[in-house]
Amino acid sequence: MIDINDSWYRVSVKALILNEKWEFLLCKESKWVWDFPGWWLDYNENPIDCLKRELFEEMWLETEEIIEKPEFFITAYKENSKTRPYIANIFYKVKLKNLNFKESDECIEIWFFDKKKVLEINSIENVKQFFKKYN
Repeated sequence: MIDINDSWYRVSVKALILNEKWEFLLCKESKWVWDFPGWWLDYNENPIDCLKRELFEEMWLETEEIIEKPEFFITAYKENSKTRPYIANIFYKVKLKNLNFKESDECIEIWFFDKKKVLEINSIENVKQFFKKYN
């Protein structure tokens, strides 16, 4: 018999925000772990609305543009999670109005990283999976 919990994926919507050097914006969560901006997609929520809401809630940043077609879709397994180990991330390209970041409980710092530098930081599994697939 299959345990239904093994097939549950929690879906989150993530923002791909790049600077002029093609580095990716990541945010540091309160647990000192880096992740892409964005969070869980709520039931019956539009992914674009979710991203706008999350970027504002997490970092007080407003979007200028979100490309409606997703750029990437990845899945990852968070080994240390007891409740939601399987995650699926949908990535959208986002342009922000500005980078006037304000700290919150969900994000204490933001920084731009290239593929090489991201391997040197403490990040959650979806970040590692993204950069394994990103060329």
